[in-house]
Amino acid sequence: MVNASVTASSGNVSNSAAGTTTTPDPTPGNNTTTVVIPVVSSDISATFANFPASAPVGSSVTGSVSFTNVGAGTAAVPTVTLQLTPGLAATITNVVGATSVAYNQATGVVTFTGVTPTLAVGGAISASIGFTQSATGVAGTGTGSASNDTNPANNTATFSVASVSADISASFANFPASAPVGSSVTGSVSFTNVGPGTATAATITLQLTPGVAATITNVVGATSVAYNQATGVVTFTGVTPTLAIGGAISASVGFTQTSTGVTGTGTGSASNDTNSANTTATFSVASVSTDISASFANFPASAPVGSSVTGSVSFTNVGAGTATTPVITLQLTPGLAATITNVVGATSVAYNQATGVVTFTGVTPTLAIGGAISASIGFTQTSTGVTGTGTGNASNDTNPANNTATFAVASQSLADVSVSLVITGTATPGSTVSGTVTFYNLGSAAAANATRTVSLVGGTLTAATGASVDPTGKTATFPVISIVPGATSSFTFTYVVPAAGSVNATASVATTTTETNVLNNVATASTTVGSVSASVSGRACIDANRSRACDPGEPPLPNVLVRLYSGNSTTTLVTTALTQANGSYSINGVAPGTYTLAFFDCV
Repeated sequence: MVNASVTASSGNVSNSAAGTTTTPDPTPGNNTTTVVIPVVSSDISATFANFPASAPVGSSVTGSVSFTNVGAGTAAVPTVTLQLTPGLAATITNVVGATSVAYNQATGVVTFTGVTPTLAVGGAISASIGFTQSATGVAGTGTGSASNDTNPANNTATFSVASVSADISASFANFPASAPVGSSVTGSVSFTNVGPGTATAATITLQLTPGVAATITNVVGATSVAYNQATGVVTFTGVTPTLAIGGAISASVGFTQTSTGVTGTGTGSASNDTNSANTTATFSVASVSTDISASFANFPASAPVGSSVTGSVSFTNVGAGTATTPVITLQLTPGLAATITNVVGATSVAYNQATGVVTFTGVTPTLAIGGAISASIGFTQTSTGVTGTGTGNASNDTNPANNTATFAVASQSLADVSVSLVITGTATPGSTVSGTVTFYNLGSAAAANATRTVSLVGGTLTAATGASVDPTGKTATFPVISIVPGATSSFTFTYVVPAAGSVNATASVATTTTETNVLNNVATASTTVGSVSASVSGRACIDANRSRACDPGEPPLPNVLVRLYSGNSTTTLVTTALTQANGSYSINGVAPGTYTLAFFDCV
């Protein structure tokens, strides 16, 4: 017996054997034989399946690799290699035909261990391959063979998954560079896919200034938003899982401008966004503040009671920016008789005398730097004084310290000395007649250092009660005194009438105290020298029943100044008299004729 071992991968194996002997062989034809054994080959075919041609960066990709014996015979000693892109985050699972695999991410090499020693016809060594798509794409090469593989053409297969990248660009639009404090500001934020491919797993964040009063509306690409005012964080929920090229996730942002300004930062990305340069955008709206300063001008510190007082009020923008929505208020002393004129910056004003409130309507909606809302204020000074308070403000006024101004006009107590003079209207030549002079203080303050005199032209004074008469008989001088408010003092005097002509008398009073009226400090009267005289008398009262007579029970009017004028007019004054406590008056010594009487309330 002869044993022989032959290795062959294809074709046939021929084995020949021959035998000889020294002994004559009667049948030498059967001394040689040949056996032909055909060789059975295998064919390992490598393939990849289910890998897409492209995938978004960052997306999960899954496929498989197979090394299948498609030959006519069992594969002997099969070997497989698998090379993926180095650095790829991949997993190898569902391994068939090997006991285990090891993946080296750094090199991308997949090592199969415990590979089956033979692989039947139709059998396969296979595995599933999963990975996260990289920005640069993923490729793989698999090679399988066997010791009896006679067809190397299909031993190697490859796959390639190109990367589909997106580019999320964040932007803000329509926000002004600055806005008045308190004004409404509106803009928008957009996260737009400007990349070459659909964005997957888009994420966005929006941060506003903490504490800003904001609203987020008109949301596109998300189901809802939630705004946390305390933190300024805007949270988008239900964001679309994919975003087509040119598509955008957007929203409108509105807020009330703060005194410190408002900023925002928006960031958008996607799992396959390969350009981080434009993923974040910011906006900033600086605050434009104003400063409304209230002021009063030209009001005196004090004024006489009953006098006319005029001043002005202004609400001026002294800030660095235009004032928006200015509001002003003006309060005067309730009950004050006042007028508001020369209004600037409002269409009209209304004054309520009972409450003292001045209401400005149609106030300008904006007030430029240096601009003012103003008005003139006039009133009659009261006995208790007059005050006013003006307040101006604006929605973007950041300085309340000067928003309010006040004025006060104290009432001055002034004196008002007055004099009346009554003498005989007509007297016979050389006769001695009498007159009465009365001094008053009609004011509210004492009249200090009051000087009082009666002087004659054309007659001679002989005596004057409470006064000294000069040697010429022309002037009677009363002592200098202080006349208290409301005081009245009357004095009589006598004088000699000349032979002819007339006597002209002048009474005067003066004080060093400021007066409300100096026109009543002098009174005059005259006596005509003649042989016949007449008199006028009567009584002044409150004519309650309008009977044009003083009936019993009707109150008398004392201290009423009675003036007697010549003729039918009040052009030529003849003399005056003052009603007594019972309202009666008498004017004597006037020439017969026609006269006109006029009555004046002196107190």
